[in-house]
Amino acid sequence: MSESRFRIFAWVLLLILSGCHAHSPTVIPIKTLYYRASSTPSPVLVVLLPGIYDSPRKFHDNHFIADARSKGLSVDFVAVDSHIGYFEEHTVVERLHTDIILPAKKAGYKTIWLAGISLGGFGALLYAARYAGEIDGIVLLSPYLGSEKLIDDIKQSGGLNSWKMEHRQLPEEMMWAWAKDRLSSHSTSPALYLGYGKRDKYKNTLRLLRGIIDADHIFTTSGGHNWKTWRTLWQNVLRRNILTDY
Repeated sequence: MSESRFRIFAWVLLLILSGCHAHSPTVIPIKTLYYRASSTPSPVLVVLLPGIYDSPRKFHDNHFIADARSKGLSVDFVAVDSHIGYFEEHTVVERLHTDIILPAKKAGYKTIWLAGISLGGFGALLYAARYAGEIDGIVLLSPYLGSEKLIDDIKQSGGLNSWKMEHRQLPEEMMWAWAKDRLSSHSTSPALYLGYGKRDKYKNTLRLLRGIIDADHIFTTSGGHNWKTWRTLWQNVLRRNILTDY
């Protein structure tokens, strides 16, 4: 097996081993659930991307929409069925762009946010690496950031600033290349926010993002890698009025 094929195989295998459930087939257009603030479209759309093997309905079931409404947040939400199949096929970015973002702009939305949990956070960063200018902000809750090998390469090189990327074949490599470019250019667009639990399994890896995210845009809470923690972090996002400040 060639090195390129092995790297792709390893990336997919890592994702598969993080769960044991079969995923739905990929479809075009990607499936969505819309939650509109009222009969009149809001100027703000928040695109919700779930974690591995979680359905888009999980955002409703875990009160993400209800919490936003209880705060008087008049924004529209769309929860996307961006399951692992789209990552395996390397089509998640194009489906988000073609099926969600471009139609949203055509419909008149002025501000578009991505909010991703775990694998969904990875998907949000992959999108930014290719289409950063199409969105206004990203909320990352306990995001998966790629294979352990790539993370180790970045750490062993002394961090993102000194890391030299050898390939641009895998989506995760392109994502970290974008992150490094953002760091070196001191870019603040799109806005980035990061939240995670203090016992999250990715907490050590997430420190690599600190260089590209303002310190006051990073927040933590007690808890691990689960919906209870993510709801608490989401409530923090809502208290800060993050989604309506841009």
